[in-house]
Amino acid sequence: MNVTVNCRLASRKTRGRDKEEEEKEGREEETEEETTAEEEEEEEEEEEEEERQDRTQTEKIRSDQRSNKHPAAASSWH
Repeated sequence: MNVTVNCRLASRKTRGRDKEEEEKEGREEETEEETTAEEEEEEEEEEEEEERQDRTQTEKIRSDQRSNKHPAAASSWH
């Protein structure tokens, strides 16, 4: 009888540990997902900033070409 009780207690402790480990893993996964989402958001912001800079640069080149200040525009006339 004593062995049976000990086995049940051991089984409960093991189940408790398993449940705690599952909860820890779940929290770790949530943290990883949050981190991934934050990283993706930062990457998107960086890409948007790069696109804005590219558009600004392109607009500046076109403006310079119109006013004949850009070297490429100047060389095309010669």
